[in-house]
Amino acid sequence: SGGGRGQEAPPAPGPTQAEQIAQEAVQGLSAEEGIARLEEKLSFPHTAEELTQLKIKQAQLQARLDPTKYTKSLAAFDEALKFAPTRDLRQQVVQQTAQMLMQRAAPTLALERIEAIMEEGGGPATLPRLRLGVLLGRLRENAGAMKGAEEIYRLMLEEGLDTAEKLGPKTAGVLRVTALRLSRIYRNSGRDEAADAVAEKLKQFLIGFRGY
Repeated sequence: SGGGRGQEAPPAPGPTQAEQIAQEAVQGLSAEEGIARLEEKLSFPHTAEELTQLKIKQAQLQARLDPTKYTKSLAAFDEALKFAPTRDLRQQVVQQTAQMLMQRAAPTLALERIEAIMEEGGGPATLPRLRLGVLLGRLRENAGAMKGAEEIYRLMLEEGLDTAEKLGPKTAGVLRVTALRLSRIYRNSGRDEAADAVAEKLKQFLIGFRGY
């Protein structure tokens, strides 16, 4: 994964037009008012990406309105997932869904959704996929499935190192977390050499990655 190492990473993209539409729809409104405004906007024709972002915003507001419950927020996120036209956007939806569920002590539901989206093929690694891999590893660790956690961290580290130049500077932070968690699993199981190798691999990567 060496070829382009040392090149400037591409700048992080700003919000899409669909994200701006969803944000502007609820600007300055309370959660209740925002949900009502979004319901109104959703009754008009929109592109698939706009529908996805409007539903994501609705799910976020619903989560803010019900900080301990997830039923309504989850329903809105699941609708957003149905509308999402691209793999990248589907991964973003699931990432936010899983984080909301983990905050509400519903790890089994989070695990189901992440595992389903991670099984989707069809393209190179994306930043949302790498973040989902870290979430999946955490959930497996919490469930005591250390072998499964180790496997996903190893895979995400490999994919991330191979695609970091293309994905940009935010990749470095995800890789640091992945390497840290993988190293800890190795050390806790007496594999210090493997842990040292992961730390060295990350160190060499960060030295060469000027986007970080």
